[in-house]
Amino acid sequence: MTATPDTMILHRPARGGGGFRAPSPLESEGYSEFVPFRITRRGGRKIIVAPPGGETAAAGPGEGKAPGAGDPTPLVRKIARGFRYRDMMDSGEFPTQDALAAKLGITRSYLGRLIRLTLLAPDIIEAIVEGREPATLSVDVLMRGDYPDDWPGQRKALGFPAVAG
Repeated sequence: MTATPDTMILHRPARGGGGFRAPSPLESEGYSEFVPFRITRRGGRKIIVAPPGGETAAAGPGEGKAPGAGDPTPLVRKIARGFRYRDMMDSGEFPTQDALAAKLGITRSYLGRLIRLTLLAPDIIEAIVEGREPATLSVDVLMRGDYPDDWPGQRKALGFPAVAG
């Protein structure tokens, strides 16, 4: 594609140095790629949301979720927070649970219960994320922590089927 007086071609900025970089050989010959996405905020974080089904049209308001996907359930949000807070601890950003709890404005006990959710069996977490958890499983049941640390015991206590093998 050659630039005509009514066409303007912008090139991606170079990292770190400001200004613009020269076009790649493919870009010089008119090849380009358009990747539609939206940037949105969820839980205080910016995330990139792709349009459903790999469409090439830009996503409008309310688009960008997988078909049938709604807002995360309270169970999923608690588990996600647990993983987020555990990652903050593991990265060394906060040396103690007390420091992280103070930063977040929550009690250390509540933080510990959220982080404990990361120790659930992977198949239990997967079932909760996919919405296949037993009807008896609630946020209160998970947060109370009345289940064992071993995965087979968790499955039995929380009403999930035993894994064969």
